Amino acid sequence: MKLERSTYVKIALIVLLCLGVCGFFGGCGRGVVVAPLGSLLAPGGLMGCVGWNAMGEIAGYAGDAVGEMAGYAGDAVGEVADATLHSGVRGGVAATSEGSHFEIDPSEVKAIELNWLAGSGSVRVVSDSETGGAIVVNETMHGGPQPVMACNVEDGVLSIDYGESGSGLSGCSFGWNGSKDVELLIPASSVSLERFCLEAASGEYIIDGADEVLCGKLELDVASGSVSIDHTLTNDLELSLASGNVTYQGTVAQTLRIDQASGEFRFGGSSPAPETISGSLASGHIVLELPADTALKANVNKTSGNFTNDFADSAGDPAFPCDLSFDMISGNLEVLSVE
Repeated sequence: MKLERSTYVKIALIVLLCLGVCGFFGGCGRGVVVAPLGSLLAPGGLMGCVGWNAMGEIAGYAGDAVGEMAGYAGDAVGEVADATLHSGVRGGVAATSEGSHFEIDPSEVKAIELNWLAGSGSVRVVSDSETGGAIVVNETMHGGPQPVMACNVEDGVLSIDYGESGSGLSGCSFGWNGSKDVELLIPASSVSLERFCLEAASGEYIIDGADEVLCGKLELDVASGSVSIDHTLTNDLELSLASGNVTYQGTVAQTLRIDQASGEFRFGGSSPAPETISGSLASGHIVLELPADTALKANVNKTSGNFTNDFADSAGDPAFPCDLSFDMISGNLEVLSVE
């Protein structure tokens, strides 16, 4: 386990106090006798001399450590200030007073992770001519100072973050004012990503897949706010919803996984229905609209709440099977048949 610098300083000060006490009682030849403790603390004894003489040295080290900490603190402030620069290029992100811009060749990207704290987000599949064939990220700032977004590529994964590490995303906002919007443009020629992940803490987000296969696996992790997904095709969709509202209109070919604590999720437009639908519902509302010819097998374990199944008396077409399994604590789960 790695200790923080402040912990080292505290340890040093405690050691300083202990050795100082030893130095006082040992006296280091100053005529203070503590007979029961023997020669270690006797006048001129080892601990007495070490304790007394070490006080100055440790005090110096502690002072140096405090000074070093102040230096690191100053550096950290400088880094945070750099993260809010509104001009120049930082980490490949070109920034101005109104926002920032980043672009990358799609051949370098096999997956995208978008992690946004607040504001709004738009993800669109567009023609190659609109972006010159590149994946483009645009950030727009409103109001007061905001941290500049961070865009990094590692092992083929493009990570787009609200701000750099340490700029206030992990629980501290440093009192940022205003808001930020992000726009992600993906050229149609490169939409077959292995994975796309959206982590949304709050705000409003739109994903428009332009009826293309956006990715093999789509992951949505939503704490609050709203997410609307239209004209999007994927093999697998995983949703983790703490609160807020999520709608999906498009095709999920294989698996749909939903873990919902609260809020509302509406799913429709998939033809045929996903082969497998599974999940858990603690509270809130889930609506699944499936084609009328779906051969649905439903297994729902319900503690409380309501489960509605339009396919209960319908065999459906064996060519379009769908297995549904859910655990419900409360809330409402509706499986509706649509033509």
